[in-house]
Amino acid sequence: KVICFFLCSLCIISCSKNLDFSQIEDYIASPIYTSSLTYFIVTPSSFIDAASGNEIDLPADVSDFRVFENEFIRKNLVKAVFNVEIKNELDREVFLQFNFLDDANNPVYQFEQINITANTLNFTYQETVAVSSNENILNATRVSVKINLSPSATPLEPSDTSEFEFKSSVILFIETN
Repeated sequence: KVICFFLCSLCIISCSKNLDFSQIEDYIASPIYTSSLTYFIVTPSSFIDAASGNEIDLPADVSDFRVFENEFIRKNLVKAVFNVEIKNELDREVFLQFNFLDDANNPVYQFEQINITANTLNFTYQETVAVSSNENILNATRVSVKINLSPSATPLEPSDTSEFEFKSSVILFIETN
């Protein structure tokens, strides 16, 4: 009985502090979402016209990117960090143009041209876009990646198995009140 009385007394007269439920009003949720954007591999034969054997430019690789159509993301996105990883086994420098397009295929945001020297196996590039200073990015619905090879006196060999590998992703930083 004494132990029971002691435990009950301890619970009743223990120290307590008033809870401040208004603290939740100052809380800002900051989720981070990561998503892949585009991925492709091309070989030297991709740059050679099968009929003529002449080098050609590749058309841009265009992919849907509908993330910004989500109203929650449109209202709360603070910044987006775009990451690019490239493996260039080709013996040519590659020029890459990365654009974000709207539904009418108009550019709403574009990176500066990225130059990848020949035989670069671990090239990385990162670009941070602050939405407050680049609100047009929210109109992007497609991603366009265009690659061109540097001119060379040495023609490409169709049987060459070297590769140009492109990977990209985006990290979205959200803040909600």
